[in-house]
Amino acid sequence: MRLEWLEYFITTADAGSISAAAERLGMTRPAVSTALKKLEQDVGQELFLKGRAGVSLTPEGERVLDMAQQIMALTEEMRSCGNANVPVSFCVDTQVSMLQYLKETVVNPFKSSHPDMGVRLRPVYIGDVVEEFRRGARLAVVLDGREGRVIERVKGLGCEAVFLGTVTRKMFLGAGHPLAARDTLTPEDLKNEYIAYYSGGLNHISRHYTSYFAGEYRLADIEDVLSLAIRNEAVVILPAQTLRCSRLVRAGALVEKDIPFPGVEKVAPVHAVRAAHLSAVEQLFWDYLLVSYPGSDAGNEAGAPVMP
Repeated sequence: MRLEWLEYFITTADAGSISAAAERLGMTRPAVSTALKKLEQDVGQELFLKGRAGVSLTPEGERVLDMAQQIMALTEEMRSCGNANVPVSFCVDTQVSMLQYLKETVVNPFKSSHPDMGVRLRPVYIGDVVEEFRRGARLAVVLDGREGRVIERVKGLGCEAVFLGTVTRKMFLGAGHPLAARDTLTPEDLKNEYIAYYSGGLNHISRHYTSYFAGEYRLADIEDVLSLAIRNEAVVILPAQTLRCSRLVRAGALVEKDIPFPGVEKVAPVHAVRAAHLSAVEQLFWDYLLVSYPGSDAGNEAGAPVMP
């Protein structure tokens, strides 16, 4: 059995398909497929079930994945101890609305203190967080996991979830929008407007807000979502910690308003989630995250995060 086979196996489980894994690894699909077959022969069990949408782990595959991750984590530790010049990298899942904020407030300062460690932020829809941990994800920052009981379900997988603090959702309109000059808005003001948001297959945002609007635009790119607002074609509701929105407000392209809908929760919790087994560098980042996330309730009593 070769270590690279375990790497290909873990990547395929994470990607959900052999083709996607090959692309991540910079290899051909046949090369990855051959390595996986050899691994299955060594283990003596089928590790993946193939379907139209890709591959999924068998029960034996789940067991082997846990052991493979531990072996690779130990290998990373041994390499980092033996050669300080060998870069160590790992991945942290988070929603696209939190990605830039997390990058600038936590990840970049961490990398400045630990330049030999690479941290990659991967955007994941809230509805896919649990599945990503089943596939081998080990770290995540989750905004509002109540839709679909995300926090409860990841704990059921043996993961740990720590409350970091809260974020406040705000409404953003184009600076040239007729409603932009209003000090306060009412549901009546917005009933002829459209709402735009970044979303995957789940409808977890519109379920709360779209009944107050004339319609919705569900887009696959956050920049397109914000462009609609800048062009006064839609309203956007996002966490106040979304750095893109904050910068556009400072630049005069967007204006920020309170959400006027009665009975709609405006404050959402943020949790840090970790798998049971972390490498030494992942554990280092986890400890840093808990004390360095702005306003983290895990590290102090400061309350909600504050924009830099």
